[in-house]
Amino acid sequence: MKCENCGKQVGPEELKCPHCGADNLFALQHKQNMEQFGETFHKTEQHVSASAKKISEIGIKAAVLMALLIGCVVLSMISSANYKDPDPDEAVRKDAVKHAEEYSAQIDGFLKNGEYMECVDFLYAHEIMNIFADEYEHLRNIKYVLHDYENCIQEMEEMVFRSTDPDYFDSLDTAISSFCRSLDSFYETWNGYVRTKEKNADYKAYMEDMEQELKLAMKLYFSLDDEELAAFMELTQGQKAVKIEEVIRDEK
Repeated sequence: MKCENCGKQVGPEELKCPHCGADNLFALQHKQNMEQFGETFHKTEQHVSASAKKISEIGIKAAVLMALLIGCVVLSMISSANYKDPDPDEAVRKDAVKHAEEYSAQIDGFLKNGEYMECVDFLYAHEIMNIFADEYEHLRNIKYVLHDYENCIQEMEEMVFRSTDPDYFDSLDTAISSFCRSLDSFYETWNGYVRTKEKNADYKAYMEDMEQELKLAMKLYFSLDDEELAAFMELTQGQKAVKIEEVIRDEK
């Protein structure tokens, strides 16, 4: 787990961070819970033993066994609760909300410069892609378009640049199918949001620009001219996959 003060790794049972000396609240809480459990278990054991003297020897063994069983269950529950990994991205999301105005300005800068891949990296680095706070409501739709755009570009580049790698050969069919699904997802998202002008007026131009960049990339990587690209876009998902495989494997 990470130290909340310096961000470096700290053991779950270390009371202080070995790097900066800050208190490890997780470990301190665990220690406190274990001390409370010890006191509770001791009192329970004494109570059971006192009560057991009034019943038979078999009853004594059964009562003690039950107390131990209850203790084990409680201990297991406490240990499970204390050792549950905290949300590692919670602090990042809180930071994103706190600096929403600053980060929104940086995002707008990426978009204005056409730096869409860098914008997606920034959104993920600051957990903004997974935030649905009011501070980022204006980015809700374009985030989905950016996500699908990045998937298409990355998958296309990977299968083209690695197509000559013998170790990648058997994975190419899967990569092509994945790209075709991502492409369909992009256009489904893109068409839905671009047409909703009243909600996406500020970002409509960026969405349209991403679509043009994606088309240019397909023309370049799949060796298509304008007419061939238009025909390609009319194909079904399976037909697109066959066409791409012909180009990449040079089977035309």
